[in-house]
Amino acid sequence: MASKYLKNKQDSRKLLLVLIAVLVFLILLILDRGGFVNWQDVTRLTGLNDGVVEQEGKLYAHFINVGQGDCSLIKCGDDTVMIDTGEPDSFNAVKAYLNLYNVKEIDYLILTHMHSDHIGSAADIIRKYNVGKVIITKLDEENIPTLYCYEDLLDVLAEGKCEVYAARTGDSYEVGSFSFDLLGPVLQNAEDLNDTSVIVKIKYGNFSILYMGDASSAAETELLINGTDVSADVIKLGHHGSNSSSCGEFLNAVRPQAAIISCGLDNPYGHPGKYTLKRLEARGIKYYRTDISGNITVISDTESFTVKEQGENNYDLVAR
Repeated sequence: MASKYLKNKQDSRKLLLVLIAVLVFLILLILDRGGFVNWQDVTRLTGLNDGVVEQEGKLYAHFINVGQGDCSLIKCGDDTVMIDTGEPDSFNAVKAYLNLYNVKEIDYLILTHMHSDHIGSAADIIRKYNVGKVIITKLDEENIPTLYCYEDLLDVLAEGKCEVYAARTGDSYEVGSFSFDLLGPVLQNAEDLNDTSVIVKIKYGNFSILYMGDASSAAETELLINGTDVSADVIKLGHHGSNSSSCGEFLNAVRPQAAIISCGLDNPYGHPGKYTLKRLEARGIKYYRTDISGNITVISDTESFTVKEQGENNYDLVAR
């Protein structure tokens, strides 16, 4: 009886999510005055997603579809790291995604740099979830942004709910069964906040993912000059796949099997850039885009990895 009740409850929840999605679709259709509405917009706003069934001993790196922004969740069992949070209006989608995976605590929240499409929902995340530690870039007086979401973030951090650390290049952190290294910021005092990005390398056994924030080719070149080990199996491309990031020399050093591009559908910036895509294709690097695939999950057992795109029943096996 208990199992039958649980199944009925799960079915009711799925039906409710579908009804909410249809309602949002109709609202978007009305607001768009008959224009084209993409289903990705609906799933992004409602968090409608069947997700993946987690298995013990595997790491799940989720790239959450937040439109033109960045938000990633790295999870292995109950150990969790979140990198960036999308725009302020992304919070409901992020919350729905966290609830889908029963996330109540976040061990580390890493905010790569102080642009709204990366820190927009950070204050709400800290208010609503048990966040242990926050890692942020230390800024100079000259490059402190004048954003409401930045001021809101400072206010919630001042409440002392979580520990706050300034990102220091070379620092390493253990998170239960996996770890991460901070490879940047490498241009701490750059006028362009993109180049103050915290660069993170997640390591799980022999598997690794490189998160570039919005770092440009200038920061990439600095990493290479410093002799930093940037090799990784998967890379989250810098600056949403912009032409100004992911230069050929840097991709040669990383040697990734797969690349993730987090960007919004038909965004006004032309992300991802066509030259970036050509550089990936020339090197045989398979790439995945949140604007096309929706939520993307990379799954690793410490050795090999697979990639799952939203709505797909099959995993895309990427050979090492």
